[in-house]
Amino acid sequence: MIGVYTTIQVSNKRCYLMTTKDNQSRSMKEMLKSIYFTLAPKGSKLYSLTHTSIRQLLNTRYQNWIKRFDRLSNEDLQRIRDEIKAMPAKPLISIIMPVFNTNPKFLDDAIQSVLAQVYPHWELCIADDASTLPGVRETLEKYSQYDQRIKVLFRKTNGHISVASNSALELTTGEFIALLDHDDQLHPLALYYAVKEIITNPTCTVIYSDEDKLTPHGKRIDPYFKSDFDVDLFLSQNMVSHLGVYKREAILKVGGFRQGLEGSQDYDLLLRILPTIQSWQIRHIPRVLYHWRISDQSVAISVDVKPYALEAGRKALCDHLSSKHIDATVKSFEDFGYKIKYALTNPPPTVECILQAHQPIDQILAVSYAMIDNAGYDLSSLAVTFLMDEQDHQMLIDSLRTKYPSLSVSVKFSKKNTTNELQQVIENTTADYVVLIEDSCAEFSAGWLQNLISLADQPGVGCVSPKLIDKNGKIVSCGIILDAKPKANYLFHGASANQLNYYFGWSSLHKGYSALPSSCLVFKKAHYQSVGGFSTEISRQAARVFDLCLRMKQAGLRNVLIPEAVVTLDQSNTDQLNLMGDQVIIDESDQQILVSRWKKWFQNDPAFNPNLTVHRGKPTLTSEPRIDYP
Repeated sequence: MIGVYTTIQVSNKRCYLMTTKDNQSRSMKEMLKSIYFTLAPKGSKLYSLTHTSIRQLLNTRYQNWIKRFDRLSNEDLQRIRDEIKAMPAKPLISIIMPVFNTNPKFLDDAIQSVLAQVYPHWELCIADDASTLPGVRETLEKYSQYDQRIKVLFRKTNGHISVASNSALELTTGEFIALLDHDDQLHPLALYYAVKEIITNPTCTVIYSDEDKLTPHGKRIDPYFKSDFDVDLFLSQNMVSHLGVYKREAILKVGGFRQGLEGSQDYDLLLRILPTIQSWQIRHIPRVLYHWRISDQSVAISVDVKPYALEAGRKALCDHLSSKHIDATVKSFEDFGYKIKYALTNPPPTVECILQAHQPIDQILAVSYAMIDNAGYDLSSLAVTFLMDEQDHQMLIDSLRTKYPSLSVSVKFSKKNTTNELQQVIENTTADYVVLIEDSCAEFSAGWLQNLISLADQPGVGCVSPKLIDKNGKIVSCGIILDAKPKANYLFHGASANQLNYYFGWSSLHKGYSALPSSCLVFKKAHYQSVGGFSTEISRQAARVFDLCLRMKQAGLRNVLIPEAVVTLDQSNTDQLNLMGDQVIIDESDQQILVSRWKKWFQNDPAFNPNLTVHRGKPTLTSEPRIDYP
């Protein structure tokens, strides 16, 4: 490889950068991050001294985005005030704020952000948890006298955040409760947009928004533009978080905030509310309405500040799964989420792997061995069917039956690999689950099938698939994102598979998608039949699977990607997956059918966010948000 090397040296550490055709396309952000983490590894003194400043530098694109889209003119404010006056209902929003030894300047900013709300029908209910820091009591007393909408209770003893939150909750009279930490800030339109959602969707119980972080100097960085509610992602991280607005009766019904879950008390609250409501009662506002303060006491700077918070979240998850009688184990993953490993039933569900194989027999055998040896599955519950050209297949069958005596093996001949041929094999299987495996698949991670089936067997799941990577260690797909252009993109395509935390952990956590890649796909046969199977109008496998997944979603089922199950693809053995680019649909006629059939999904993919686009495989701020800004 020919390239130009640049050497950067700080003290005794040296960082080499090479510019080639391959990495010229890398964004400046990725290059700066690479340099920074080489010179200042996480946990080092240099990291602790500089990381907030570096994050600000890496957020220059977001600063420009704020200037362009998140500014209010006087005309905007007047129009919104007129709209509020004309609202058919003006529900009272009770904001609860537990306070303990807050920096008085940050506390003042938090309260001022409530006073600055354009929607005026609110009450701020503050419970001070026996603060000892000078200036806290004086600040609270000043504001309680300044505005009668501000109620303050001074606790005599310190009870920690859950107890203090319950004390604040006792002061509330509103129908909805908004949660605000004592050093964070609300966007001026936070309550306005929340109330608009309440009026538009009167059955909603939980509302959440996008969020960003606030540096000690008041600069907004690190925006998290979220997807619509995704229960699988929620069980991997608290994707709801800030701003959270809850129907008061829902909080009271589950007994308020639980002691012993401090640090993840909000997460635990929604985990306990979740079984009492329907998922469509959780509404997402795709706007940054909450600014999470980065401070020495906040997990916005690092979860290491409050390591107990991650453990509290893990315990809350375990309690939630136990209450639903789900047999699973939960482990904390890095510092941004959790991994749930669901247990298989005993005996496990029956599975038929359909391998679409058009390679020489020796290559098919090698893939079969890798697939079966790493399945982590009871072979007496497993069958393998080869959909292949007419060639000497007896050696294939004999070899597999000799090595795996309890495995059921069969061959179906197919020259064109048409939809009808595949449909027929699926219809004829007696297995509970079907696994479609294209001949691009070459290597399989340990326990890949067990991981896929254990999640596919959970209620409400339609299709599941693994993370796909290539032999160079680059991600091929972590799911599919639909775009209004319209097109469909493989998420994180081309990124290093060794990096765990792409876009708030999406590359490493269970996450729901509207559609999944076709190279390796699992689904329950009964679900497949209920949505009508594959469309015979569509020619290519990737497009057929895309269409099937969307029909699963339309039927109310979830399509989930499982990153701990990894399948490595061999580019030389496929024409179904466009490994040289991130586009899913490469046939023009298929594209026309899918866009016509699924137009609204292309316009608004619930697995993504209207403020984002996919650029070089990664979620990136779009210059054309698909929502209106004042």
